[in-house]
Amino acid sequence: MDLNTLLATFIQAFQKATVNLTPVAIGLLSTFVAFQIVFTLWKKPTSIPFADLLDIFIKYWIFYSLIVNYTELATKIKDTFIFFGMKGAGVSGEVNFNPNYLFKTGFEILNKIYGKFSITEPLSTLGYAFLWLLGLIIVAFLSLNIFILLIEFMTLAYLSVILVPFLMFEKTEFIGAKVFQLLVSQSVQLMVIVFLVELTFGQLDKTVVIDSVYTASTTILGILGLTYLSWKAPGLASGILNGAPSLNWETAWADL
Repeated sequence: MDLNTLLATFIQAFQKATVNLTPVAIGLLSTFVAFQIVFTLWKKPTSIPFADLLDIFIKYWIFYSLIVNYTELATKIKDTFIFFGMKGAGVSGEVNFNPNYLFKTGFEILNKIYGKFSITEPLSTLGYAFLWLLGLIIVAFLSLNIFILLIEFMTLAYLSVILVPFLMFEKTEFIGAKVFQLLVSQSVQLMVIVFLVELTFGQLDKTVVIDSVYTASTTILGILGLTYLSWKAPGLASGILNGAPSLNWETAWADL
């Protein structure tokens, strides 16, 4: 079973979890609405507050629609931010970002190093073989990191539907607001990593010419730097959302 098949299995499982939680979320929302109607009528026993009741029913309709269409909304937000990352890197076409695609692209770059293996030059071949193996490990780790990021998005995004009903109350709306913060922050992480991967791999695939162990080493160092940045994607996303840099030489050295 490859990572794409496993990822598709997880997607189905998490979407099913959202479907399972949808009746619970609707029931919780209906309970909150009923409580708020009773509380509104209790505050004004001598008159019928039509404006307040209309506001409650409008909120109920909005949040009910959000809950019912939550899976599609979360998926659209994810795909949109991935598209932004691809567009920023100058890549056109359909959204096609998955671990297998990433591994295939990286492996095509490593094939340039593999093609330099030669029986007549054992010392150079030994260096190329070491760099090829190191690159294979790095690309595999990078693909796994992308897989984990996608799983993290689905885990947090698809289960957050249960928080939507809390938007009904002023005192608890900060809990429901976490849904939108979470969707945006997780999607920005994906956008950042898609941009880095597409830009770096796209440039390496087009411009890198392996003619010595030195050029092979610089290529592997470039992929290694990309892997480090992908590992720090949450920090990069946080820097974008908070308006402050999250990476510098001190944090990089501390990680080492």
